[in-house]
Amino acid sequence: MSHFSESYIPNLTGAAVDEGYLKLVKLISTSSFSRMYKAVDTTSYDEPDGPAYYAVKCMRNPIARTSMASATAREFRTHSTVNFTPGVVPFRRTFTDGPPVPLSSKDEFLFMVTDYCAGGNLQQAIERGVYDGKPVLTKRVWVELVDALMGCYEKGLVGHGALNPANVLLEERRKGVKLTDFGLARMVGDEEGSSESCGGVQNQAYMSPERTMGKSYDPCTDDTWALAMTLFVLLTQSTPWTVACPRTDVKYTAFRADHENYLLRVFPTVAPEANDFFVRCFDVDSALRPSLTQMRREVKKMACFKAVELKHTLTHSEGSYMLSSLATDSEAESSASSSAYSLLDAPNVGILSAPLIPTLLHRGCNTKTPTPECESTPKFRIIGPKSRTWLTDRLRRMGVHMR
Repeated sequence: MSHFSESYIPNLTGAAVDEGYLKLVKLISTSSFSRMYKAVDTTSYDEPDGPAYYAVKCMRNPIARTSMASATAREFRTHSTVNFTPGVVPFRRTFTDGPPVPLSSKDEFLFMVTDYCAGGNLQQAIERGVYDGKPVLTKRVWVELVDALMGCYEKGLVGHGALNPANVLLEERRKGVKLTDFGLARMVGDEEGSSESCGGVQNQAYMSPERTMGKSYDPCTDDTWALAMTLFVLLTQSTPWTVACPRTDVKYTAFRADHENYLLRVFPTVAPEANDFFVRCFDVDSALRPSLTQMRREVKKMACFKAVELKHTLTHSEGSYMLSSLATDSEAESSASSSAYSLLDAPNVGILSAPLIPTLLHRGCNTKTPTPECESTPKFRIIGPKSRTWLTDRLRRMGVHMR
């Protein structure tokens, strides 16, 4: 067994490294060949703004002139080249260090220091539901990620190779996204075909079909597939299949058999306009997929991603009146200041302020007038039974269906 193939790396939490300048205070994540720590700069405890934190990747120092040593050097070189591109995690430095006492191993460790992002990663935020029902925030985060990747392309990146939500870090309080993990990235002039990485491999759910099936593929096209999948996961909290390979994944096979309707059938909240976009992004022919620039432009112009049903009703003496009926998610995203539930443009359909919904549900559920009022809220009109036929027809043409 080679020096580097021993995948076990001891937990160094609490250890002082880099001649005592850094202390590893928390284990963030692990992979086959590395561990990622949150570290504190021990010289910054008395700083007015508080101590400075960094993310420190620890791996065994590979033997010189091995394939792993080449892969490690390529990752450092690539990250250095795109360093300080807006939307890329700043790469600070590397250093080597022996294991701290009382570990008896004679192996030397290699450490990579980058800025620490307190917001965690995008995958964690998706799992917490941060972007659920928030199309404006979803669009902003995705466009920021696209812009970061395009900035890397301008500096010579051919393909990132590992684009997925786990490799997108978030700044504190959602101030921005930061792209990381360039272990599989390729720059102009790099040899083709090398996929070995000191940090693991790409999540198969985000790989293009030509890549999953071992065919020759364009790294940039593979990145655009991964970006489309990332947007899909932001909207639905799920990937539509496990791996884009018709030989092994029945869901992907079903998509290819009925590509125009499969996503709408399995994910009924996806709006028709968004479905058309994803169908083209996931075309089996890579030459027919939109470019990164086209994807960015289309997403920014897209009116809505999802069709969301708002089921609240008010009871009226003459029958049931719909409080908010149905609205697209771009119309329904709530904000304490300006967002509203825009209930289309019929003369008998009003605009209902988003913050008003909870108030009405608690105070106005049994009102006996078609136009209730609540304290400190604007007047609005409830959609009556006579409006239902018109509304149903209008919403059906938008791809939203009444239940």
